[in-house]
Amino acid sequence: MSSAWKIMPCALSELRLDHTLKCGQSFRWKEVTPGVWTGVIGHQVWRLKQDASKVYYQVFTRQIKPDACKSDQSLQTQIKSESKESLHLSVKSDEQRIKVECPGEMGDSDWDISINTNNMHKIKVKEEPLFSSENVYESILCDYFQLSVNLGKLYKSWSAADQNFKKISSSFQGIRMLRQDPVENLFSFICSSNNHISRISSMVEKLCDQYGAEITEVDGKLHHSFPQVSALAAPGVEAKLRELGFGYRAKYINVTAKYICDNHSEEWLYSLRNMPYEDAKRELMKLCGVGAKVRHTHSRLLCQSGAPAVAI
Repeated sequence: MSSAWKIMPCALSELRLDHTLKCGQSFRWKEVTPGVWTGVIGHQVWRLKQDASKVYYQVFTRQIKPDACKSDQSLQTQIKSESKESLHLSVKSDEQRIKVECPGEMGDSDWDISINTNNMHKIKVKEEPLFSSENVYESILCDYFQLSVNLGKLYKSWSAADQNFKKISSSFQGIRMLRQDPVENLFSFICSSNNHISRISSMVEKLCDQYGAEITEVDGKLHHSFPQVSALAAPGVEAKLRELGFGYRAKYINVTAKYICDNHSEEWLYSLRNMPYEDAKRELMKLCGVGAKVRHTHSRLLCQSGAPAVAI
């Protein structure tokens, strides 16, 4: 199911899709036609474009039978408490989340909202209806691109501190750090070892096509969600990935997934976001195939403020 184009106000100085989506942070976005980007966030396929003051987006969701709208077929969102009685939602697959479950197809239908409130702080919610499809999807985009961060102010601050940045910043406006799903982020950057962007992108797509859940067909391609850790930990995964051309990375992916399943859970990866940088770094170094480059990059993309940038 697809939606009509929706509009979200956003200036080019705050977000440039072309600069942000092809710079090597995420490997699932493709410019299918000039200025129009197609990719996957969570369990939806997204199509994005922009002009000088707005981002336009379409969301394509899987066809769901009325009795099958459960578990990984639901839009899973995390509550993030903000000031001024606002509510922000982001895609997440841990145990403390909102599950937005629909009676039929995802889209503009009425949604049944069930909330797991374990270990949550009190949350103030505006009385206006926040759970229309537009609000949920816009909140996901805002979280994914971290639009709550004023990039214009940061560029001014960096320009004042660094003359080299000041000289080139006007040519590279709107580059943002993506707030990606930690599972996708980790295994994508294991694929990045001694590799280049086009081949990394190919490997990530093979992972999704082989082990992810089907979403829907867009632009002539059947899209899949990113695999769960348990799927990558299954017997035979290493051999299959070697067959698909992953080389030594096949072992790293399978062994890392097994380690997480045997010693932690997917929620453990999300918990790293709340750890001090040095603690998160030590935890990541326990994973097979995570060296200094992947460790620093993954920590940085987990939004660990102390992590320096590392060339990819």
